[in-house]
Amino acid sequence: MRWRTNGLRKKPNGYYYWRRVHPTTGKRIERATGTKNERVACRKAVQWDEELERESAGLKNYDWARRRIGELIPLFLADWGADLSDEWVKQREAELRRAIRELRLVVVADLDDVGGLDRRLRRLDQPDSILSRSYQQPLRTFSKWLAENNRVTERDLLGNWKKIPYEPRSNRQAVLPEDMAQSILAASEIDFARGRHPLRPVLVALLITAPRAGALISRNVGHLVERAYRGESRYRVDYGEGCKKKRRGKGALDRASWTEIKGIVGERREGPLLLSPKGRRWSKERLLDAWREAYCLGFVTRYFPAYPYRERMLVVRRSSTER
Repeated sequence: MRWRTNGLRKKPNGYYYWRRVHPTTGKRIERATGTKNERVACRKAVQWDEELERESAGLKNYDWARRRIGELIPLFLADWGADLSDEWVKQREAELRRAIRELRLVVVADLDDVGGLDRRLRRLDQPDSILSRSYQQPLRTFSKWLAENNRVTERDLLGNWKKIPYEPRSNRQAVLPEDMAQSILAASEIDFARGRHPLRPVLVALLITAPRAGALISRNVGHLVERAYRGESRYRVDYGEGCKKKRRGKGALDRASWTEIKGIVGERREGPLLLSPKGRRWSKERLLDAWREAYCLGFVTRYFPAYPYRERMLVVRRSSTER
């Protein structure tokens, strides 16, 4: 069947197709209209003719500016987070959607107003560290993805957005050997005074096997393993295979620590390996509070060893409430 003057042709399947020859490259261009209605196909042909004329004349096409950001986020996450864990992707998605919502971004063209975007960001009642890490950085990563291989935009719209400076503050501090020993002794004193599930074996396991706190509290009784190797017993805590840079593996225990942990496990065959004072699985927040309490008690005991336990604990609790 011959081509019509508007470049449309109805193929045997009943659908109309648009064909043109690029005036600059001489290449043949063909697109499917996706419709059997000649009137609808003609409207699409007129639109594509105009786009081809603009492109041939060197005029830019700004159709990308009208694309809604919401419809691009699933594509961004599927491509950018292909090798990351589901939890990581969900966190990044939540940060990105919050930034888009609170900064009132609707279409891609809104990202091009860098000055207005920066002013709206700084009006948020948040510290500079939060503005940089939870708002600015997700948007910059998203804008960079839009520009990769001219996926949506021809350039990185936020490439010249000046990074918000902030001073990173970290509460992480190295613990000296004598401080760790004093904390373990303080944990033993707390366990003796309260008579509940002990804290000392938890701190000993953290010290010897050196896991992440989340990995330790996730272990169950079945992860405490004893294996024979060349006629000797090897004691391990199986922390699993890990994920990416968060390596786990098997944490080695000495015989004394193994005996101590095995003693508190007793006859249990299931459930958490190490129990909280209430007989449940530890949470990271509760374990951090328990560590702080033991560390503070050890610190107070170093300078006031003659004080009774009750008075030293009052000092610890008073300092924790004032912090």
